[in-house]
Amino acid sequence: MMRMFPGMREQSKTYSDNIRRQVLEHAILPFLMWEKPSLYPEFSEVIQQHFRLKSDQILKQVQEWSSEDAKIPQSLVQRISFKLFHRSKLDRANDPVAQHEAGSKHGGQTTG
Repeated sequence: MMRMFPGMREQSKTYSDNIRRQVLEHAILPFLMWEKPSLYPEFSEVIQQHFRLKSDQILKQVQEWSSEDAKIPQSLVQRISFKLFHRSKLDRANDPVAQHEAGSKHGGQTTG
């Protein structure tokens, strides 16, 4: 393990916390707020798929970062959590594979 000079650990944490806040505010939330993407339309499907597939992991990461950094506004965490939860729920409701898997878990009955 690398030895750090005095104060570097705190500087590193401050830097990382700032990067995390910027990621939440500028790299996650704007893409979750899209209804019909106007920025980067050529990547729209990939971005939507990413958030659909990774919503549980992203939500867990957001909650972890929030618990470690009191400067992350709870309103930001709540907006991201709300969007991830509802996007995931809607996507699963419209996904025939997810519906089939859910039906398999409940005695083989599928919905839709």
